[in-house]
Amino acid sequence: MKKLLIVNADDYGQATGINIGIIEGHLRGIITSTTIMASGRALNDGLARLKDTPNLGLGCHLVLIGEEPVAKASQIRSLVNSKGEFPKTLTDFMWLMTSGQAKYSEIVTELRAQLDKLFNLGLTISHCDSHKHSHAHPKVLDAVIQVVEEYKINYIRKPFEKCKIKQLRQMFGKYPSLDISKKYLLSRMLDYYHSIFLKQMSKTSLHYPDYFQGFIATGSLTPEIMPKLLAGLSDGVTELMCHPARLDEDLNRTQTRLKQSRESELSAVMSDEAFKVIKSESIELTSFRQLAKQLF
Repeated sequence: MKKLLIVNADDYGQATGINIGIIEGHLRGIITSTTIMASGRALNDGLARLKDTPNLGLGCHLVLIGEEPVAKASQIRSLVNSKGEFPKTLTDFMWLMTSGQAKYSEIVTELRAQLDKLFNLGLTISHCDSHKHSHAHPKVLDAVIQVVEEYKINYIRKPFEKCKIKQLRQMFGKYPSLDISKKYLLSRMLDYYHSIFLKQMSKTSLHYPDYFQGFIATGSLTPEIMPKLLAGLSDGVTELMCHPARLDEDLNRTQTRLKQSRESELSAVMSDEAFKVIKSESIELTSFRQLAKQLF
C-alpha cells in the first residue's frame, strides 16, 4: 500500500503574507492544497495569485470563530454578538455550542453563504475543513455534512491526531516554547469527539484521509521537525496541516497568534530535508482534488 500525503495550508485569504507564503510553499515546496477563508480580508489578493497555481487544490476553510461572517447578521443572530461578530475564541465558541444557544439552521445558513461566495467566484472546491477545528463538534459536523453533500464536495478533514506523549517528547523536546503537555491534552480532548465523527461520517458518502498530522506541531513546525513527521507516516492517505506565510505588515495586523512561526512553517515545507524524506520513504504527494477525481 502506498504512502500518500496531502499537505494542506490553512487560512488562505486571511492576510496577504499568508497568501504569498502559501503560493511560494506550493511552487517551491510540498504544499498540494489550501483552504480559503471566504470572509478573509485578503481574499481578492489571494484570488489574483491563484492564476499562477493551476495544480493547487482548493478547499473552503469554514469559519465560525474569530473572523467576519459572510451571511447577514439578521440571518445568524444565534451565532453573533450585538456587533454582528462571531465568538473571538474557541472557548467562547464552545460555550455557545454547549449552552444550546447556537441554532443548527443558522450554522447551515452561514456555511452555505461561505461556499456560495467561493463558488460564485468560479472556484472549484474539492474539500472543506474548519477554522479552529470547529467541525469536531457534532452539531457543527452535522451542518458541514449537510452542506458539503448539497454542494457535492467529496472530502472533509478528520481533525484527530494520534500521538503518544513519549513520541512527542522525542520529537519536540528541544522546543521548550512548545507546551507539549498542553498540546497533548488538547489532542486528547478532541478525541472525545473522534468516535462520534466516525459514526456520523459512516452514514454519508463523504471521504476523509486515513490520518491527520500537524495539530500538535502548529507553531513549532520547523525544517528540523518536518523530516521526523514525514518519516513516521503510515501507509494510506495522510493530511498534514500547515500554516505558512511571509510575515508582512498585513499579517502583523491580523488577529492570529501565529505570526513569526508561519515563516518557520514556510521554511519547513520548502526544505531540502522534506524533499529528501519524501524520496527516501517513497511518499507520493497528492491533493484532495486529485483524490476526488479518482472517485469517478
